Amino acid sequence: MKPHLVVQLLGGVRISLNEQEISGFRSRTAQALLVYLLMHGRTHSRRRLAEFFWEERSEKQAAANLRAVLSMLNKVLSGVLLIERYTVSLNPDAVIEVDARRFETQLQALLKQPACSAEALAETLALYGGEFLAGFHLSESRQFQAWEVVERERLQLLAGRGFRRWAIEAMRLGSYEEAAAAAKRLIQADPYDEEGYCLHIEALLRQGRSAAAVRVFKDGKAFLAEELGMEPGQALLAMAEQARAFLWPPPCNAPRPPTPLLGRGPELIRLRQMLVGDTALVTVLAAGGMGKTRLALELA
Repeated sequence: MKPHLVVQLLGGVRISLNEQEISGFRSRTAQALLVYLLMHGRTHSRRRLAEFFWEERSEKQAAANLRAVLSMLNKVLSGVLLIERYTVSLNPDAVIEVDARRFETQLQALLKQPACSAEALAETLALYGGEFLAGFHLSESRQFQAWEVVERERLQLLAGRGFRRWAIEAMRLGSYEEAAAAAKRLIQADPYDEEGYCLHIEALLRQGRSAAAVRVFKDGKAFLAEELGMEPGQALLAMAEQARAFLWPPPCNAPRPPTPLLGRGPELIRLRQMLVGDTALVTVLAAGGMGKTRLALELA
């Protein structure tokens, strides 16, 4: 049976082997070394690893510390690592799932597409359960600390790009509640990005929630003032004015016909494609009594 390792690194650290959670790491350095190997996924020189984690120790002592840590990992994670005399790597025969790597691969692929579905973005962004290695700290290695900070910021920026794209795609489709949720996550991932506040305010206004939109602006303004000593930019100020004046038309509830619409499938598909595309105005033309109003109600 191939070893099956499942690792959560976003929002904390959780490791399971063959559906059994591992909590017996006696060394935080052992956990850090495993995380480093999992994120890179390539063969590493043992000498380089020893220097990376024990830069202040002598070469002999660093090598001895690495031997002890690798021995511990090999006992806990039997079959996951390939430990050779000069190198360490992941076993290609093992089944290894790492949420951070899956998140990065899937989201980058989606962001490269000229058009991607809000549903696919939402599914991938659900993997981002929080900051990379949240709550994890290794004081013994300055190099690992620096690497951890860079990885955390890199994945956080990637998540911000994803939440921004999700909010925009949901807004384009008229899914304003979903757009507001995506914009809120964008603010959580990158509270310094004013575009997140603008998207959140617009999504709330399109739902008719002007009071909530004003609160988002006030919270954003207070955060920027406290953290950066700055006033909001022109785009955010303009959105705040619209929130206060509530210039967006309030949503209306289309009446529900008592009977289902029969046929008209191709027409409904075509109308939807036009409305969620770049068409600003659609006019339905037909003779009297042909069902123009009924078709429009069904679309609404």
